[in-house]
Amino acid sequence: MSEDGYEIVGITDISSKKRFVRLSDNGKSFALYNQEIRKFALEEGVRITPEQYADILRILEDRARNRALHIVTRRDITESQLADKLTDGKYPENIINITIQFMKEHGFVNDARYASNYVWCKADTRSRRQMEAYLYSKGIEQAVIDSACDEYYAANGNAQNDLIRKLIEKRCHDTSAMTYGEKSKTIAYLARKGFDYDNIQYVMNELTH
Repeated sequence: MSEDGYEIVGITDISSKKRFVRLSDNGKSFALYNQEIRKFALEEGVRITPEQYADILRILEDRARNRALHIVTRRDITESQLADKLTDGKYPENIINITIQFMKEHGFVNDARYASNYVWCKADTRSRRQMEAYLYSKGIEQAVIDSACDEYYAANGNAQNDLIRKLIEKRCHDTSAMTYGEKSKTIAYLARKGFDYDNIQYVMNELTH
């Protein structure tokens, strides 16, 4: 920031209560309530002093932290999901980073815990690949996902085969009487769910011979 602060290059309405302020420095921006806009006398073309900007950042940091705490009390959430929520709230990137770090340090968000809880909860109904895809879609790093899955399958070595067996038996009550066509359709069904082909074949042979 220069010694005389930032110039306000735009103020637009977000809602009836909040407005979005854009500054001249590399797209810096933030959202404030109308009464805060009036308090700081913010208008297009006016310069925000360094002192004003510091005060605004303190307001936004407190607000982002309170918003994040409200979100995580309702449900478990990943770092990426929380960052998306704060981005939707028009918080500046540096405020989002500070907030995420605070939430991680105090255990309010923990991607490893989220991944582990999900795997242990869903492994009896979903393939490893299905779970990996879901967790990846929530913004969790692949290494964290791999660790959670490896931990579960190390403790439950036959879990995938057990699930394959359950799904086959659900589709066909008398597996010993399955026709070639029924076997092919069932194998394709399980493959689409992400199960390993060798595991599918192993369980299929076990049930039909």
